[in-house]
Amino acid sequence: MAAPPKLIGEFLLELNSSTRKLKRFFEDPDAVLAESGLTPKQQRIVKSGNLRRIRDEIRKEYGSAEFLLYPVQMHVGHPRKPPG
Repeated sequence: MAAPPKLIGEFLLELNSSTRKLKRFFEDPDAVLAESGLTPKQQRIVKSGNLRRIRDEIRKEYGSAEFLLYPVQMHVGHPRKPPG
C-alpha cells in the first residue's frame, strides 16, 4: 500500500522546525520542494506564495485528514542582514 501524500501543513511545519531547511528553501525553493514529498500541484501552490490559496488548500487537506494534532501559525520573513 502506497503512503498517502504529504500535506502542505506538514511541509510548512518542517520548515518552521528546521532553520537549516528554511534557509535552503529561501536559497533554492525548487530543490527543497522536489525533495518534500508534496505533489506537483501542492508544490505549485506553495511556490505561488498566495497565502489565501495555501490556506484554502490546507483547509481541504485537513478536512479529509484523520486527525489534526494542533493548529500552528507560522510567520516567515526574509532573513535580515545585520546592520553595518
